[in-house]
Amino acid sequence: MDNKINTWLEDILRSIDEIFDFLPEKRDFLEFQKDLKR
Repeated sequence: MDNKINTWLEDILRSIDEIFDFLPEKRDFLEFQKDLKR
């Protein structure tokens, strides 16, 4: 895979991990979905 793409994918993965670290332990995504304004 292209190095540039691989770097982007690693950055995305790192960002997702940081988001999960920020969220509360109980990850009830249905509650997050209910809170979204459509």
